[in-house]
Amino acid sequence: MEPGQPHSQEHGSVESELVARASHTHALFRDDSATVYYKLEEATRSTQYAASIKPFQRNKDGRGAWNAIVSQFAGTDKWEAEIKRQEQLLHTRVWKGQSNFSLEAFISQHRNAFVSLQACAEHVQYQLPNEHSRVGFLLEGIQCSDAGLQAAMASVKTDNAPDGLRNNFEATAAHLLPYDPVAKKRQASGKRGAAQISGLDTDKDGTTGSATTHKAGIGKTGVHLRYHKTEEYHKLTKEQKDELRQWRKDNPNDAAPTKGKAAKKWKKQIAAIVASELESQVKKAQDTPDDDDVDAATLIASVVKDQMKKQETAAAAAVDAANSGTKKVTLKSILKMAKNGQP
Repeated sequence: MEPGQPHSQEHGSVESELVARASHTHALFRDDSATVYYKLEEATRSTQYAASIKPFQRNKDGRGAWNAIVSQFAGTDKWEAEIKRQEQLLHTRVWKGQSNFSLEAFISQHRNAFVSLQACAEHVQYQLPNEHSRVGFLLEGIQCSDAGLQAAMASVKTDNAPDGLRNNFEATAAHLLPYDPVAKKRQASGKRGAAQISGLDTDKDGTTGSATTHKAGIGKTGVHLRYHKTEEYHKLTKEQKDELRQWRKDNPNDAAPTKGKAAKKWKKQIAAIVASELESQVKKAQDTPDDDDVDAATLIASVVKDQMKKQETAAAAAVDAANSGTKKVTLKSILKMAKNGQP
C-alpha cells in the first residue's frame, strides 16, 4: 500500500493491487513457484498430463507448468468442443418412447446439457439458449405418438404467456412427466426391474409375507442352504450346522450333491443296491408257480419305488456324519445304472 493511501479502502482492492504489483523475480516468488510445480508434478505423475509440465522441471517453474496444462487441456478449443457436443444433443437427440428409456431420463439429458453450456459460457463467448428455446428443443426431440403425451405437448405450445409453459423449461417438464407412456407401462405391469429388487423373502413353503421369513437360499443364521463340501461344513458354527441339518431333513432332494466324487459315490451305491434287489426279486419270481408269476414291469417298478424310499430316508439320517445327501432319482436313471452293472 502506497503512503497516503486511505485506510478505508476495501480489502479486495488492496489484494488486487498487491497481486498486480508482485514481482516475478523476487526470491519468495521463486519459492512459491517451485512449490506449485512440485504439487503439479505429484498430481500429474503417471498420467497423460505429466508430459505437459516436463519442460518446466529444470527451473521448477510452477507458473509456467500451470499455464501449459490450462492451455492444452482446458483451453478455448476444449470449451468449444464441449459446446458443440451439447448443442448436438439438444438439436438431434430424439425420444420415441419405444424402449425402457423414460421421458424423465430424456428431460434430464436436456437439463444436464444446459448446465454444461452454462459452464462453457464462463470461459468462452457463447450465447446461452433462453427458456423459450429450451422448451422448443425439448418438444422437437419428443417424437412419440402417445395420445395423452401429444395432448400435453399441444397445451404447452398454446401457453405462450410470459410466465406460461412455453417459456418455462422446468414447468414444462413437470407438466409432461405424468403422461410418460414408458412410466405408465411400468406401473401397469406391477413388476419392478431387476435393478430395483434388493432381495426376496420367502417362507419354507415359498410363500411371502410371514413374520418368520428368510432370504431365499440363505438361512436365518446366514448359512447357505445347499450342499456343502466337507471342508466348508467344518467351518460352520454350531447354529449354522443345526439349521442346515434341519433343512436337509425337510428338503432331502435339494441337499444332494450334484457333481464331484460325492455324487459319483452316491450313484454307485444306488446302482449296486437296486441291482442286488432286482436280482433277488427276479430269482424269487422264477421259483414261484406259473400262476403266481409277476409281471416284469410291475416287479421292477415296485422294487425301484421301495429302494428310492429307503435310500432317501437313509441318506437324510446319514448326511450329517458324511456331509452328503440324496439326489432325486428317476426310474430311467436307476434302470440305466443297474443295466451297466456299476459297482
